[in-house]
Amino acid sequence: MLTPTEAAHRILEHITPLPASRRPLRDSLDRVLAEDVSSPIDLPAWDNSAMDGYAARAADIERGKVTLAVVETVAAGQFPKKSIGPGEVTRIFTGAPLPPGADTVVRQEDTEAAAPGHVTVVSGRDARKNVRYRGEDIRKGAVVLEAGTPLGPAQLGVLASIAHAAPLVHD
Repeated sequence: MLTPTEAAHRILEHITPLPASRRPLRDSLDRVLAEDVSSPIDLPAWDNSAMDGYAARAADIERGKVTLAVVETVAAGQFPKKSIGPGEVTRIFTGAPLPPGADTVVRQEDTEAAAPGHVTVVSGRDARKNVRYRGEDIRKGAVVLEAGTPLGPAQLGVLASIAHAAPLVHD
């Protein structure tokens, strides 16, 4: 008499996978991935702000309350035009790329209005925080889905996020 493991092994020896073809994402729901998929990009693609506030240098705010010059404002969907140096910050909104020179984002709740063109950081607790780093979610080259993965809405979302528009799936 065969054990269940032996029976399963015998069955699997005689099974051949269904043929595979590339399908657009919209036609891939409930199919099974036929190959590993690696990301061609980092996600996020650049260091960006995790909240509204001021992009700053941690070295400037670690010591506590300090007034800094605001050199520009960068909204989500825009890219910074200026770098920040010592004593400078950029007004920044959630999702906007960090300007060169910045390594932290101070929450707007931890600031006070100061002289025109300036802001006072009232707490250094945000030093080296509130940044989503390049590749933090997905690193370029990382396998994001393995062959044999059933494709549901979440998996299709992952494929869409890395611009993988036509996965190889079993028919």
